[in-house]
Amino acid sequence: ASENITPVDGYTSYYKIGNDGQKVNASAVPSASALDKDGNPVDGTTVYVGYDKNNTPTPTEDTTVTYTFYDETDKKPVEGHDVTVTGQPGTDQKVNLT
Repeated sequence: ASENITPVDGYTSYYKIGNDGQKVNASAVPSASALDKDGNPVDGTTVYVGYDKNNTPTPTEDTTVTYTFYDETDKKPVEGHDVTVTGQPGTDQKVNLT
């Protein structure tokens, strides 16, 4: 039977078959992972389950971005038309541009 892998917040779970097996990101180990090429169970097959820490940082403070527009003719900033947006890194913010 397949076996579920217990989820852990902040980590991606995986399994691999034997020492030389490739990592497979999954939330369960399928029953077929310990079968030979003919579909027969293999005694003594070692299935490793592990967790890789997610690399997505948890934002702790807001970030501010300011968009400045330039006139194409004289390449100078258009005064009074800057747009400033503040929000958590990695989130979408609506910007009202006209």
